[in-house]
Amino acid sequence: MDEPSDGTFDYHALVAAFDTMVVIGFVMIAMVLVAAWRSSEIYRLKTWFGLMIAGLVYSVSYFLIVGRQFGEEPAFGLCLLQASLIYGAPVLCSSCSLAFTVELYVILFDAVRGAGRGRRGSSKWLIAMPLINYFAVLCGVFVTGLLDHRKIVRNPSHVYCYATVSYPYYITGIIGLFTFLTVLVLEVVMLHMLVVTRKDLGLHRSANETFPASLFFRALLFSVWTALGIGLSAVALISTSAFSPYWVLLFPTFCIVIAIIFGTQKDILKFYRDLFLRRTKNRDSLRLIPDALEMPIRRSAKDDFVDV
Repeated sequence: MDEPSDGTFDYHALVAAFDTMVVIGFVMIAMVLVAAWRSSEIYRLKTWFGLMIAGLVYSVSYFLIVGRQFGEEPAFGLCLLQASLIYGAPVLCSSCSLAFTVELYVILFDAVRGAGRGRRGSSKWLIAMPLINYFAVLCGVFVTGLLDHRKIVRNPSHVYCYATVSYPYYITGIIGLFTFLTVLVLEVVMLHMLVVTRKDLGLHRSANETFPASLFFRALLFSVWTALGIGLSAVALISTSAFSPYWVLLFPTFCIVIAIIFGTQKDILKFYRDLFLRRTKNRDSLRLIPDALEMPIRRSAKDDFVDV
């Protein structure tokens, strides 16, 4: 990203907005995770938890050099760690999205066939696959930086550290594009299955009970947003000079959108509504308890000579 030649651009405001959005995204996803983890009434797939945790990792990766975004360059080790994480985090998120979609497809396919949920226990590879992709990219960037320290620097926007070589962008973009296309194909197939199932409720009633259509559309919306992010990043990579420096603010919106898409489901909203109402009720109950120090002490006639 090229800094304006007149030097009038306020990068401090940009960094403040970026860091604030990163924190907001982290807190929102953490709240969604806490609700799903703490409530016995909320059930989520393991791959769903993986996707939420990937969002947390994504947020943390952009927050490592807070306080060192101006002035001297951050310590090389910290800068290298952040550069490795920010190239690996999009791969982790897109891979987790693919794993989540694959598990949804398997559930819907089994429900339509009336096969139940027998194959859901053999989905460990859906958890392992995103981690393998993530660490492969992370280690590649890490080794690149170790071999040549000059290739890891702070971005001209001052918001994060990155690699000056282009291949990590292309690797991240290729993996992201592949996972999106695969997810898109699966979602088209699922949409067809849902439409057919809706037309024949008597034959496939279990599919509608096991697989809520709202979950599919949330996953579809998330995939569209992911594709948009990949596309914008690719265009920005080709010609950063065509963009305002504020384009980097698109990166932290990824986690905010994840939290909105998957955190506005009825059971999660109900968890926080009940939590708020319960705390309000407890607070009101405490107000009804009179302060013992302010209560007058009642004594009978025979207690007149007793020290109280």
